[in-house]
Amino acid sequence: MVRSMRAIQITEPGLDHVIPQNADLPEMKPGDLLVQVKAASLNPVDYKLATNGHPSWQYPHTLGVDGAGEVVQVGSDVQGIEVGAKVFFHADLARSGSFAEYIQVDHRAVTRLPKSWSFEEGAALPCAGLTAYQALVRVCGLKAGQTVVIQGGAGGVGSFAVQIAHALGARVISTASPAKHELVRSLGADVVIDYRDQNLKEQILQAAGGGVDVVLDTVNRASATRSLELLHPEGQLAFIAGRPEPEAVQNLGYRVHVHDVMLGSAHARQDDAAIRDLSQMGTELAQLVLDGKVKILISEQITLEEIPEWLVKLKAGEVPFGKVVARI
Repeated sequence: MVRSMRAIQITEPGLDHVIPQNADLPEMKPGDLLVQVKAASLNPVDYKLATNGHPSWQYPHTLGVDGAGEVVQVGSDVQGIEVGAKVFFHADLARSGSFAEYIQVDHRAVTRLPKSWSFEEGAALPCAGLTAYQALVRVCGLKAGQTVVIQGGAGGVGSFAVQIAHALGARVISTASPAKHELVRSLGADVVIDYRDQNLKEQILQAAGGGVDVVLDTVNRASATRSLELLHPEGQLAFIAGRPEPEAVQNLGYRVHVHDVMLGSAHARQDDAAIRDLSQMGTELAQLVLDGKVKILISEQITLEEIPEWLVKLKAGEVPFGKVVARI
């Protein structure tokens, strides 16, 4: 049985302390799968946690939350998944991560990899794709004919959100830099507006024909706060990068619904239904991909050893449109 592996570990908080080295496999829990990782994708949460650390980590700690690979061992309480199964997953960020040759993953959270997919495609989907899907489908219940604004439609979550909203039959308005307008339109946005436009609010409301039904804000707290004024009464704001100012919600003058979307909270709370829904959402989103309604966008394929330098590039905003995926 494998006892050690190659991994990208952090020895103390700070991107300067992220290094490739040999590591021991953590101990399996009864409900775990041991997965031989074939590919892992990089996400903003990876460099944010590397920079700030996590209270549950013991150092050195293996980074990474998204991956895809082959099951090589099943825990004692696992049913329905066999050795040899090919899966992709969004793992528990508090545990040893996916930037390694092996990872232990809660069996309830994994999704079977479609036969036609590469491991790289499976690894590129979970964090960004499932966050967008959870926000629009599970939380906001976006429906055909509604109008949705995606703040930051060229980002990781935003690019999936534009496609998902379009697939649902919503009217999609997105913000992005001018250089990315055509790309965002190609994903399904009906209208794309420069996020730096001094009359952004007026431009969006004019395009929407009035208040909008749903806003997904992927930018920051200030953007989420401004987004409140785009909603009609009973409209919904889902945010992933900063809660709107409470005073702005209180002073709006009419009721709206505000949702904090945190994909990883399922693991943090050990909520059985929420953990299993990570798997179910993966299946549903994968079907949209298989149906040709959503594209998985991969911009760079790198090696395990290159992950530290690419985390720095990701933080600096030097990564082109699409996901960075490491082959392992």
